[in-house]
Amino acid sequence: MSVKSASSMYWKTREARQHEMNLKESAQHDKMLEQIYKTMQANIQRDIDAFYGRYAAKEGISLAEAKKRADKLDIEAYAAKAKRYVATHNMSKRANEEMRLYNLTMKVNRLELLKANIGMQLVDGFSDIDEFMGNKLNERTTNELKRQASILGNSVRNSEAMAASIVGASFHNATYSQRVWAHQEQLKYELHKLLTRGLMQGINPKKLASELSRTFGVSLRNASRLMRTEMARVQTEAQFQSYKRNGFEWYQFHTLGARACEICRALDEKIFKVDDMLVSENAPPMHPNCRCSTSASMGPEGRSSGNSDVSEGETIMHGTIDPSNKDSVMFLLDAAERKYSTKDTEWDFTITSDGKMWESSGGIGGVNLNGIKSDRKGAYSYHNHLDSETNYSFSEDDVAGFIANKEAYMRASDSTYSYEMRRRSDTVDMSWDEVYHRHRELFRVESYKESVNNTDFDIDVDGYDYVMRLLSRELKFDYERKIK
Repeated sequence: MSVKSASSMYWKTREARQHEMNLKESAQHDKMLEQIYKTMQANIQRDIDAFYGRYAAKEGISLAEAKKRADKLDIEAYAAKAKRYVATHNMSKRANEEMRLYNLTMKVNRLELLKANIGMQLVDGFSDIDEFMGNKLNERTTNELKRQASILGNSVRNSEAMAASIVGASFHNATYSQRVWAHQEQLKYELHKLLTRGLMQGINPKKLASELSRTFGVSLRNASRLMRTEMARVQTEAQFQSYKRNGFEWYQFHTLGARACEICRALDEKIFKVDDMLVSENAPPMHPNCRCSTSASMGPEGRSSGNSDVSEGETIMHGTIDPSNKDSVMFLLDAAERKYSTKDTEWDFTITSDGKMWESSGGIGGVNLNGIKSDRKGAYSYHNHLDSETNYSFSEDDVAGFIANKEAYMRASDSTYSYEMRRRSDTVDMSWDEVYHRHRELFRVESYKESVNNTDFDIDVDGYDYVMRLLSRELKFDYERKIK
C-alpha cells in the first residue's frame, strides 16, 4: 500500500466513523422533532375536540349556526392564551410577528377562532423547531471545524463567528430558518383546508383525527429531511473552510454506508479541486437526505503538482494529519513499512510534530533527510534497510540522528527483522558526533568481546542489535528488535 492510498484509507476510515456518529445524532434529532410535532398535534386535536364537544353535544345546534356565534368569553380566553404564550415562551422575532398577525387578523366566529388557536399552536411549535434546528446546526458546524482542525493540524480561529456565518447562509435561495417557516405556512394551509372541509361537511371526528395525523406525518417527514440536508450542508461548508485555511488544493468525495444512491456512487473516491467545490455538484449534500462526506486529499497524483514519483535524493511533503492522534500516525508508518520494505533503494517516511508527512527517496547506501524542512524534534519515522547493506538493526547514523534531533520514535526493517526506538522522558541528550562514535566504540569493543565469549553469538547478525541494547540502557531510550 502506498502512502497516498494509506492516507486516503485513513481519512475514509475517519469519515466512516464520523458517519456512524452522525447517524446516531440524526436519530436523536428525529425523536426531538417528533416530540415537538406530537405536542402540536395533541394540542390542536384537543382544540378540535373541544369545538365538537361544545357545539355538537352541549349546544345542540348545527355547525352552520355555531359558525355565526361568538361571545366575549371565547375572545377573552384567546387573548389571555396569546398573552401567556408571549410571556412564557422564548420566541423568535419571526414567531412574535406571526403571533401579532394572528391577533390582528382573527375573525370573530367559532371556526375562525379555532383556526386562530391552531395557528397559535403552530407558531409555538415551529418556533421550537427553528430554535432547535439552529442550535444543532451551529453545534454540528462548530464540532466539524474542530474535527477538521484535529485532522489537518491547525488551530480553530474565530470558530463561533464562522459557524454563525455558515449556519445562516442561504442555500438554493433560502436559509434554513426561512424553510422552517415556509413549512409552517404549508402545514397551516393544509390544516385550515382540512378543518373547513371537515367541519362544514360534518366529517366524523375520528376520521378527521386520522386525516390530521396523516397531515402532521407529512410535515414531520419534511422537517426531518430538511434537518438532515442542512446538517450535511453545514458540515461540507465547514470542511471547505478548513481545507482553504490549511492550504489544501484538493479534496476527495466519500460515499458512506451501504445505502448510497447512484448519484453519489458515481462520485465515490473522486478527487476535486477545493476552489471548485460546489454543493449539489461535486460535494454533499448532492440531494435531500444526502449523508456523504469529503476529506482533504493530496491530489490526483498524490502530490501538489506533477508526477507522483519521487526522484532519488528528493523529499516531498504529502500534506498534514493530526500528530497527536498516535493511532493514525502508527497506521501510516505501518503502511510505509509495507510499501518500502521490498524496495531496492532506501526510503524514509517521516511525520514531524507539526503534522506534515515527508517522503524521501535515497540510494543503496542510505537516504538524505535534509529535504525535511520542519523541525524533527518529536518526529515519527520509518525507513527500510536493504538486505545487501543491513546490519539487522539501527546504524550509528540512525541512532545519532534519533538522539541528536530529539525524535520521538524511529522504526526500520529489513527482510528478517523490524526494529524500533522510542524516546522517554528521561532520555539522555547527546550530540550527533557523541552518539555516532559511542555506537562504533561499543560495536568495536563490546560486540567483539561478546562474539569471543559466546559461541552462539553471530556478530554479523546480532552485533548491532547488541550495541543498541547496551546503548538504550546507557542513554535511557526504549529499543526492541522483532522477527518479521
